[in-house]
Amino acid sequence: MTHLGKRILAGALIAAGGAFVWALLSFAYWFYQHHNPGETILHVVVYAGYAVLVASWFVLPMGGILGALMMRVVRGCSPRRALVRGALLGIGAGVIAAIFTIVFIDEWAVLSGPATIVDRAAGERGVRNRLIGYLTSMIPVCGIWVGIWAYRWSKREWPNKPDAVNLGFTSQLHSQDQ
Repeated sequence: MTHLGKRILAGALIAAGGAFVWALLSFAYWFYQHHNPGETILHVVVYAGYAVLVASWFVLPMGGILGALMMRVVRGCSPRRALVRGALLGIGAGVIAAIFTIVFIDEWAVLSGPATIVDRAAGERGVRNRLIGYLTSMIPVCGIWVGIWAYRWSKREWPNKPDAVNLGFTSQLHSQDQ
């Protein structure tokens, strides 16, 4: 596997881990706010895993993109600068994840047509409040998570040539030149 492929895979796995952390925190908060007697902390872990599974269609590709970009973002940076750059990327990822979550997971039934809303104003207020809740919880988790990983990646040794340019053909070209 190429360096780029490894970074894409690592980014997807890191994103899945971050999504699991966010879901775990969210469901733990929900668990302690609305505790049902039959539910245990094990339910929180299972719910968080299921949430990551449901959201994996956008979490994994977004993580793959971040993994592919991270080398260019952190190469040559001090660890502190890499942390800040990673946090900014994480904030952007958190905004995108919150919007995707509200549109495609929470409101898909309404947008696709089978659901009806009796009180449109109350429905819009509920969507706005959930979006604000997602933004205020996802942005910090994503910013911290991606920032920490950017910090860790800034300390790695990278190949001399970025893989975005090296698509696997350069070794053949160099061998023909010699």
